[in-house]
Amino acid sequence: MKKVVYFLLTCFISTSLFAQSGKSLLNDSVLHEIRVEINIPDWFETLESDFKGNLNKPESYPEIYRMCNVTIDGEKLDSVGFREKGNYSNSINNASKKKPFKLSFDEFKDQKYNGLKKINLNNGTDDPSFVREAIVFKLMRDERLPGCRTSYAKLYINDEYWGLYILIENVDKTFLKDQYGKAYNNGNLYKTDRGAGVSLNWFGNDTKPYINEGLLLKTNEDSSNWSTFFHFVDIVNNTPAAEMKEKLGAVFDVEGYLKYLAVEKLVFSWDSYWGGGNNFYLYEHPDGKIRWLPWDFNETMQDHKLLLKLIISDYKYLIPTNSFDKRPLLKAIFSVPEWNEMYLNIVCQMLSGKFQTEQIAPTVIRWQDLIADALIEDEKKINSIENFSHSLTQVSREQIEFPRTGLAFNIDYPGIFPFIAKRRVWAGEELQLHNFNCNFPNNKIDSYTIGVYPNPALNTITIHWETLQLNLSKIIVLNLLGESVIESNWINYTSNAIQMDISSLNPGFYLIKKQDADGQYGICKLIKE
Repeated sequence: MKKVVYFLLTCFISTSLFAQSGKSLLNDSVLHEIRVEINIPDWFETLESDFKGNLNKPESYPEIYRMCNVTIDGEKLDSVGFREKGNYSNSINNASKKKPFKLSFDEFKDQKYNGLKKINLNNGTDDPSFVREAIVFKLMRDERLPGCRTSYAKLYINDEYWGLYILIENVDKTFLKDQYGKAYNNGNLYKTDRGAGVSLNWFGNDTKPYINEGLLLKTNEDSSNWSTFFHFVDIVNNTPAAEMKEKLGAVFDVEGYLKYLAVEKLVFSWDSYWGGGNNFYLYEHPDGKIRWLPWDFNETMQDHKLLLKLIISDYKYLIPTNSFDKRPLLKAIFSVPEWNEMYLNIVCQMLSGKFQTEQIAPTVIRWQDLIADALIEDEKKINSIENFSHSLTQVSREQIEFPRTGLAFNIDYPGIFPFIAKRRVWAGEELQLHNFNCNFPNNKIDSYTIGVYPNPALNTITIHWETLQLNLSKIIVLNLLGESVIESNWINYTSNAIQMDISSLNPGFYLIKKQDADGQYGICKLIKE
């Protein structure tokens, strides 16, 4: 009987501590509808002025929320706060009115929506696929890490369709309560500011140098007690390597951070601490250990080599040794051999687990199917629908404009599935360089065997393969000059064979290529009678 009572009590405690708010709004199986009614003439210009004032002089112009009414999936709330947000996502392509926004349900009255106080509406900057940020946060949640939930919504402002937005869960006390329990959401929460480069260098026990670098205290602002943070940064910078494991391990969740770092490296999230020194929170958990909480993943799964050379001198290493001089937390962690081994093992487990195209593809395809029509209707969209349609499998090129500088240039965004395949190959090579044996599946982009019958053939052929590789594939018929003469759409195959009509081909020799979305392929010869 005691065991039964203990089991029931444990279940009750677990569910009560970790029951999450926002289950309805952050349901990613539903395309939500958000309608904002804002009774301000020239409201867009007003929000623009508010945002730019705060951007240029945040001390003089704090963030301003304008009052509006909001209807979400048919449920109406009045007296809600509404403002622009963002940094890079707000500044590029300035001619577009599709800005990122934030809704604050409790700004003017004590209310929540679906248990949430705030929600972020991101505009899909630098992401023709509209799924990159959602993928990264899901990878983190799959690793049982606190990661923001995401969903999608059609936004209307004063009855005008403003476009498709990705909803991002806000990191605040509600988030902390959902992740750690109501009794453990009262600690200090620090966030890097817009465009900040926070090094976590030791500047002594004065808040001003850390604030000047861009670190903001987001909770308990009135008390402004930074003593736990000072102690943490002191250990990071001033502890001998021989004592680092004991001292840093006592005040920082190292394993959690290494899991986040592994995800960031695999998806190439260069705009993070290891790269630009930005986009993270630090939470002083009441148990005495600081927790790392990453943020903002629109700059992922990309290859901005020319741009990155201006920001990061060398970004290709799995263990970012090139960042040690600028990022003392990395130097401190990787000075401990056991933590090196832990990190490499985490990467290996991810390569064998969720960081595989066949694991990611079904969810991503479901998301894109959900939002495609809404994006087609979106006249303010930043990226083209043509690039959206092939963003999972092919390179997309978009022109990026920086109005403040007058610069404009093209950026190539790799197809997500081939990108994942290449990052898996890169990670495998990096693990080998560290003499870490990791036997994960499909650790290289390679070819496999396919066949065709009848051969020779006149009108119809059947293409078959022994093992179903990645389901998402296309069939290409090439002539002897290597030119494509027949090419199918991308098809989600559920069997190991497909029929194709070749009656339009002239007699001769051809190659049949089955191209998988992740880069794997199969080739066989065909004689057309």
